Amino acid sequence: MRANPKLCFLTLIGSLTILAAAGPAPVAAGPEHGRGNIVSVDWGSMEILVRDPQGGTTTWKVDAGSKIKFSDAAQFFPRPTVKDLAPGMYIYFIYEGTTGVIYDVDVREVPPELQKPRSSAKPVDPGPGGRSEPQVKVRFDKIDQRRGEFRATVGNRSQTFRVRDPQDLDRFAPGDLAIITIENVRGEELVTAIRSAAHSGTVRGIDSRRRRITLEVGGGVETYGVSDGRLLDRLRVGDRIRFEFEDRPGMDVITAIY
Repeated sequence: MRANPKLCFLTLIGSLTILAAAGPAPVAAGPEHGRGNIVSVDWGSMEILVRDPQGGTTTWKVDAGSKIKFSDAAQFFPRPTVKDLAPGMYIYFIYEGTTGVIYDVDVREVPPELQKPRSSAKPVDPGPGGRSEPQVKVRFDKIDQRRGEFRATVGNRSQTFRVRDPQDLDRFAPGDLAIITIENVRGEELVTAIRSAAHSGTVRGIDSRRRRITLEVGGGVETYGVSDGRLLDRLRVGDRIRFEFEDRPGMDVITAIY
């Protein structure tokens, strides 16, 4: 039997009409990024409340198997899990755009009151005489990761330090400020933890009237306020700077520039 050309044509038109009405196929959302201060946690429902830099708050679901990293105070969280997240911490996180569930967290700042050994942490050797391990602020002069050591300025004096784990030096470069923890390990003084005392960035924009500065930091671009407009007087676009900032309502504010 021969197909009816008119009927075939009408069938084709009908199919095209249905496809047009349905619209284009949905595109799967990829990973999204966020940041802010943890306001509260509820591990019964696996949720955290986060205040973003604009001052708004959002409740986020957190995957129980999320990857957790402590860029700050890592020595107090040797085997981090989601249960280590606590109010007051400043985090950068990645979430799935289709579900809004966080699955990767980088803790950038830990309040001083939370910087204490956890019960699950391995006890540290107090060193000779029972002294607790000292923490020292240093400025890196030269880093030799292959040999696991670095030279740094402490006050007005330059010293050489050895590290227990050379990978701790990955995030630092000459000129960076850091707080190091020194412990006596089997009779040798070693740096067992390093946390940044200042951040680095490249100046991308300056607004002296509004006391704001735009920096390229960690591959992204961020705008900060400044606590004192005089901090901007000697800066030019393209300058590489080190700075300290505070998380304040509405915007991160730079308090010192080196």
